[in-house]
Amino acid sequence: MRPCQLSFFGLGSYADQEELDFEHDLGTGGLFLIHGATGAGKTTILDAITYALYGRPSGENRTESTFRADLAPADKPSWAELVFAIGTNRYRIRRQLEFQKPGLKTLKPRRAELYAVAAEGEQLLASKVTDVNTRIAEIIGLEHAQFCQVVLLPQGDFQKVFLMADVSERSKILQKNLPYGAVRTTGRPPSSPRREKNRDR
Repeated sequence: MRPCQLSFFGLGSYADQEELDFEHDLGTGGLFLIHGATGAGKTTILDAITYALYGRPSGENRTESTFRADLAPADKPSWAELVFAIGTNRYRIRRQLEFQKPGLKTLKPRRAELYAVAAEGEQLLASKVTDVNTRIAEIIGLEHAQFCQVVLLPQGDFQKVFLMADVSERSKILQKNLPYGAVRTTGRPPSSPRREKNRDR
C-alpha cells in the first residue's frame, strides 16, 4: 500500500483541514521523515492514515471517541480521506466520525465511502461502513491489527525496543510486532524446497 494524498479535518492535534501530497509536494524519493516536538501532531498523521483505511486510529490507547480534535469547530464533523495505490491500481477512501451538532439530540452515524480511481473517473466500490471494511481488508490484505503490527511500529513500543529494553525484552516486543516466528523456532530462515531435497540425499 502506497499513500498518495492524505487530507483530514478536526483530528487529534489539528483543528483545521490539513493536506499532504506524498507524490508531488514531498518529492519522488518515496522516503519521508515525520519529525517535530512532542505534541506537534506526528502521530496524528499516522492515525489519520489508519483511520481513513480502517475506521480506527493506530494506537491501542486511542479510540474514535477521543480522536476528534478538542478545538475543532463544533458545527462541523471530523473526517479523513486517503488516496492510495496498490500496484497500478488507485483508490480513494473517505471516512467521517460520528457527529452531533450543538443543540441537536440526533447523533449522525459514522460514514465511509470507497472508490476506485482511474483516468476516466471514479467508480464507487462501497458506501456502507461494513462493506468498506470488508473491501479494504480484501484490497490491502491486512486487518487493522495486522496493518499496525506490520506497517506501523507503535510509538510506545519503539521507545521500549530501541531506548529502554534489554536484549530479552527487545526480542519479545519485536516478536509481537514482526512476523518472524519461523526464524525464532528453527534458529535459521526457512529453507527452500530445493535445499531440503538436497539435504535428504
